[in-house]
Amino acid sequence: MAHLLTRRTLLGAAAGVAGAAVVGGLAARQLAEPRPGPAPAVPDAPAGDERLIRIRSGARDREVDFWTAVPEGYGDGRGLPVCLVLHGASATPRDYGRFGLARFLTDAVRRGAPPFALAGATGGRLSWRRSGDDDPQRMVREELPTWCARRGFAAVLAGVVGAAAWTATQRVAAMDTTKQPTSGAWVGNSVTGPLGVPLRENAFEFTVYRLACGGGTQPASPSGGRQCLATVGVRNVTSGEQTWHGQLQRAYLPGGNWVATDESATRVANLGRDVFAQPVAAGSRVLLPLVFTVHGDDPPKQLELRSGVFSAGVRVDVR
Repeated sequence: MAHLLTRRTLLGAAAGVAGAAVVGGLAARQLAEPRPGPAPAVPDAPAGDERLIRIRSGARDREVDFWTAVPEGYGDGRGLPVCLVLHGASATPRDYGRFGLARFLTDAVRRGAPPFALAGATGGRLSWRRSGDDDPQRMVREELPTWCARRGFAAVLAGVVGAAAWTATQRVAAMDTTKQPTSGAWVGNSVTGPLGVPLRENAFEFTVYRLACGGGTQPASPSGGRQCLATVGVRNVTSGEQTWHGQLQRAYLPGGNWVATDESATRVANLGRDVFAQPVAAGSRVLLPLVFTVHGDDPPKQLELRSGVFSAGVRVDVR
């Protein structure tokens, strides 16, 4: 129970200043109910690496604040999973520092919660719904995971949502972060198939043609691992441009462990081009190599590919 209570303590800070909250495998709908009384006292714990920068959001057509926090003792947080903080009408990411969210985070981890990072960006004041060219929901779906990946964080697990809850709240509330990404409240149903067969999820149709490991397919990895190159076709089946992210593409090993795309090696395989930097245009198709660096003798048995953090994605059996 200590794990749940420490996360409740962390979320209590957000509830006292912003409203409803959901995170990971907690009873999120109960947490989202209003909490009477004063905001919890900020714990006597130091903040870790806390940053607030300005960043351009194409989805919102403006610069926004991007805030991150890492528990004290975990350096810059590289490799940590992320909980998103989405503010309500009474606050923005510029307020998170004075709310003490970074200190609540350190306190939660010191009390036994598995380490994770917090991240948030400026959204709509009264709602997170689209208004003309301003689309905060798209920013959360497509841009925040990219910003978090560039910051060095791992997968986005869930969100802490302010009183102006948006339509994805129900999905996040139903996630169970102890299961594989295709379990829980994702968009669509995961599809599994073999090499050479087009498999469609909500935004992309993926076709994996081959997977080759070692044997001169790529230069030796600096980390000493073995590089596996997958030849993948990606078709945008929607009416708008779509982004995708290297950290969301995974290769599963026989023991159940997985590795994300080796983005540096993938850039080399694509002659210096960052294939995740530009969106895929509506109706267009690209064919490109993705590189996964694995350790050990066994090659991957399955690839998992998805367009966004809430997509159920597709799984391709490669053995």
